[in-house]
Amino acid sequence: MSASSYTNKTFAGIKAANLDQINKKFICVYCEHILQSPTQLLCCGILLCKHCLTKGLSSRKPFLCPYCHEEHETKEASPDRGLARELNMVILTCYLCSWNGSYKDYLNHLQDMHANLECADCHEHFSTINLFEEHRQELCIHRSVPCGLPDCANSVIDYYGSYRLHKIVCL
Repeated sequence: MSASSYTNKTFAGIKAANLDQINKKFICVYCEHILQSPTQLLCCGILLCKHCLTKGLSSRKPFLCPYCHEEHETKEASPDRGLARELNMVILTCYLCSWNGSYKDYLNHLQDMHANLECADCHEHFSTINLFEEHRQELCIHRSVPCGLPDCANSVIDYYGSYRLHKIVCL
């Protein structure tokens, strides 16, 4: 099973205009963006963003790795500090403007030039566009989602109370 087949896909990695020119070892196998806080699954050595590992992959016990397909007692991972050091030397081009520079400087550029984003629905603030997009698409309790019940084409706010009430009314 490939990571891109998940329906609850997160976007914790870093977007860049020159993503196709970046060595694949710096790409998260889950979100398919440049690794942010590179973390390695110990069972098979696959690299993911720390957020993708914690939010995207199941924490159920036993853990069935979607990459090596082996069952393990728990999901075990470790930060890859060596790769993080290498990543700091990679040159990236901003996907929002013409800026380019090192990975470390790019993170600062995103925060300084393209951040301070606020969700219009819940007013939460985000330091990077990637985190804002993930929140808006996957996490905000005020986002609209399809009802999901047969014969209902309505969208409802994905908030526990309103969605639950809609399901009662819709039934």
